[in-house]
Amino acid sequence: MVKSVALLMPALNEETSAVETLDSIFKSTRLPDEIIVADGGSTDKTREVVAKYQDRGVKLIIIDNPDVYAGAGRNYAFAACNSDILMLMDFGNTVAPDWIEKMAVPFEQNPEMGFVSGAFIPDADSDFEHVVASILYHNNALLDKIPIEKLMQQMPTDHSPGALSLAISRDMWIKVQGMPDWLRAAEDKLFGRKMMTFKPVYALLPEARIKHHMRSNLLDVFKQMQTYSRGNGRTRYLQKYLLKLLAIYILPLIFIPFFPTKILLTAIVIGALMYFWKSGVSKVIKVDGKLRKHKFIFQSIGIVVARDLGVMWGTLLGLFDWHMKPQFKQKYYQYIKDTSLINEPIIVD
Repeated sequence: MVKSVALLMPALNEETSAVETLDSIFKSTRLPDEIIVADGGSTDKTREVVAKYQDRGVKLIIIDNPDVYAGAGRNYAFAACNSDILMLMDFGNTVAPDWIEKMAVPFEQNPEMGFVSGAFIPDADSDFEHVVASILYHNNALLDKIPIEKLMQQMPTDHSPGALSLAISRDMWIKVQGMPDWLRAAEDKLFGRKMMTFKPVYALLPEARIKHHMRSNLLDVFKQMQTYSRGNGRTRYLQKYLLKLLAIYILPLIFIPFFPTKILLTAIVIGALMYFWKSGVSKVIKVDGKLRKHKFIFQSIGIVVARDLGVMWGTLLGLFDWHMKPQFKQKYYQYIKDTSLINEPIIVD
């Protein structure tokens, strides 16, 4: 049974990215039935650029998102659409020609299908972005090098979907009650965690892919990690990885009074080299098969530090918000009430 498809697309000042994204959508082997763009108050020409695609044979409407954030935008877009399948798409990313077609098939084959997770591959336009992709999105950077059968074997059994390359049934969206609209970031992770409490039927399609844009400088990497991690902190979602980072960066300072300076400095240098190799350089080498350029070593170190500082600082800010700004705690518990997330541990793998 053929089911209708809507793309839900939040937007905010996407004038420079809208053409590439929409061009990729309109080159699809299967076009969506609806495209709903929820604009969060763009001050550039986003609306004008998007409006130029309204005569392409697909229902495309632009609505207001007075709450600005992406989660709120998707909620407004859902309220304005009528389709059976909701596919989440962000400006700045592009879809493979067969992405929509492949993502729709599981829903049309199984009426109980709750959601489908595709995959994304990094879209790197420079050497720096290539190193960012190899480190921050390591597994995704290897997708083209791994057979589909092996990818399926590596998929986690406790999958928790994010918004990248995700399609959801209309019934599932209603059951979850939409996305958290009060979060600037990490709203998709909370949505995915809540969705999994309903034990939905779902499919993983690593062959259905979009391209995800990379950050182009260290400051943007730091800001990205800070924003995402602050969202996690605001939802009481802390990963064990954070404890590892705190140990790596703070423990050496604690030991300063107890060890001779030379011994401590030597240990710190050796430990840092081992850490940057494992967390950065070795990942770039694995993606490329060798060290293609020596500058990748220094770029790797910078990217790892920017990532780590962003994660730690963002998480601390998020925890401050959680404890000092009551609205985050109140809205979180209101959103997850009557689900097993109430009993979720604070520290997760």
